Amino acid sequence: MAENKNNETSPKDNLDVNQLVNQLFSEIMSGQSDALPPGSMAYNIKIKIEGNAISVSGLPGEKDIVDHKIKSQEREPLIDVIDKKSEVTMIAELPGASKESINLISDGQHIEISAKASSGDYKKKISIASNVDPKKAKASYRNGVLEVSIKKSDKYKGKAVKIEVV
Repeated sequence: MAENKNNETSPKDNLDVNQLVNQLFSEIMSGQSDALPPGSMAYNIKIKIEGNAISVSGLPGEKDIVDHKIKSQEREPLIDVIDKKSEVTMIAELPGASKESINLISDGQHIEISAKASSGDYKKKISIASNVDPKKAKASYRNGVLEVSIKKSDKYKGKAVKIEVV
């Protein structure tokens, strides 16, 4: 780790939180860290995560790691699928995503959702119990909630279709 002008340490690579904590622990336990006395087992280390940044403080020698950028994490959105008589409705929670970042694709048997948000990316592929016609889909996004309604159809045998979100 490199030291800057404020006596702070910043990692060179864009590590995720687990990698950063494991790296710090390994350095401490092996005695390779010049910020910590080797063999000592009592530390008051504080790790603070805000948005896409992490800071670590409380290291002996007053060396702190600040504003380290964490990789955004991909996660699955919360989804409800409602199978009605003539259509399938899917409701997905995508807090923080913009309507423009939402990508919906259906092949008649699956719906794939992906979206970008400030807190990370969303991605999920859902199998649908009934065959649907993605060309007859309607999707809307308001207040972090995506609602997709697709008419059922046993006749659709086409390729995957992108669904427009309004």
